[in-house]
Amino acid sequence: MGGAVMDCSPSEFKTLRRRARRQIDEDKALLQALVRQRKKMHVKQEELAFRMGITQPAVSAIETGNSSPSLSTLGRYANALGYIVTHAVQPDGEGWEPFAIQTQSESRGADETSRKMTAGYMAAQFVH
Repeated sequence: MGGAVMDCSPSEFKTLRRRARRQIDEDKALLQALVRQRKKMHVKQEELAFRMGITQPAVSAIETGNSSPSLSTLGRYANALGYIVTHAVQPDGEGWEPFAIQTQSESRGADETSRKMTAGYMAAQFVH
């Protein structure tokens, strides 16, 4: 018994590829924003690894794109920096807007108790 074969039109296939590329770009943007925040906070990979319960080479692999971190791993990365990552699901469309991922600092004594991270198409940054 063979598996089902699903046909799609060239237009549908193009849409699927565009959507996949967008997801890849947004995933990269989120990771780049986390790495920038780690560096801004002067947290070394070794310290982050200790906080996450993994090794420094594992952190390096995540940051250089040599591994594909799960949502859980990205959450642990953010948590190790004092943030919580929440996720958004939105419909696809040609005129999409970059979606925002709200992060809240849980550091006691921090001047700001919440920060907003905006994940854009090819770039993301922490906004105060």
